[in-house]
Amino acid sequence: MVKLILVNKNSVLKETIVKNFQEDMLYKKCNFRNANNFGKIHTYTLNHEGNEIFISIYAKDNGRANTENKYELPPPVDKELYFGNMLIIKHKDETITALNVQNLTQLEWEKIYEKLMGGFEDLNDDEEPSEEEVIPAEFLSKDGYSKEDGFVVDDEDEEAEEEEEEEEAEEEAAEEDEEETDYIPANDTEEEDEEEDDEDYESEYTDDDSDIGSELSEESYMSDENEKCKEN
Repeated sequence: MVKLILVNKNSVLKETIVKNFQEDMLYKKCNFRNANNFGKIHTYTLNHEGNEIFISIYAKDNGRANTENKYELPPPVDKELYFGNMLIIKHKDETITALNVQNLTQLEWEKIYEKLMGGFEDLNDDEEPSEEEVIPAEFLSKDGYSKEDGFVVDDEDEEAEEEEEEEEAEEEAAEEDEEETDYIPANDTEEEDEEEDDEDYESEYTDDDSDIGSELSEESYMSDENEKCKEN
């Protein structure tokens, strides 16, 4: 009895047990009716946990449409197309037999799979900077950025630019206030001119009235005098 890994066409893995291992009967474990186009497609050799082991893949390389197996196998068979279920078998000798087949768990296969795929890059690894990446201290800004490409601006330069912009804005605002103070609307000037004309008119009218009144009083006085003379 030996434990193998069965991979269905939807890339789902599960452990399965074969009681009496017979290589020519493995197609039945994959639920195929016959062994047509079924067989060993590749054997990987690698060192695992201090021991040399062999991993063989059994699959069908010809089949009906829409039965393609979507599982990604390690190179060099990663570009090939296979159909239906597949089997992954571990053995200790290059030529597989019922005597050298070994148990393979899903956890162990995941570790082997990672190694066969070339390992996965650890993004947390700190890489030492190359000589080209080392920037001289005189070309670094206060925040540690490079000034060589001319796109990084220090905070001090930014503050100076902001102060200049604020001063320019204040000067423009002051100039606008002065222009508003010096400006006198035309309507106000016309109203003032009309008021001055009214005052002149009233003044002239008043003077004429006083002259007319004085003339009338003189005439009244002379007529009174003449009447008195006649009576006498």
